[in-house]
Amino acid sequence: MKDMTQGKLKEALEAAQQMNNQSLQKCIDRLRETEKTYKSQGKECITEIFTDFAPLSFYFARTVDGKFSSNGGIIFHGKHRLWIEIRRRCHDPKRKSYKYYGD
Repeated sequence: MKDMTQGKLKEALEAAQQMNNQSLQKCIDRLRETEKTYKSQGKECITEIFTDFAPLSFYFARTVDGKFSSNGGIIFHGKHRLWIEIRRRCHDPKRKSYKYYGD
């Protein structure tokens, strides 16, 4: 996993920890787990995390074997919720899935 946020992700993780909120860390861990799964299958997987336009929000892009796999946003609202939006290029490139990693 490559952190391209120039320290913003670390700041957000520290802020979440101070609020006793593990949802952002769980989301990052889930992205890492997916990377490990691909790597255990002998595939090269790279997930890059970037800052997004909203405070405490991030954008990620994943490539597998040098090809686009998925991208999405991690929207952290502080104490009360974390949403992750993942867009995958599958049979339907417009298909969206939203997952809630709440309190």
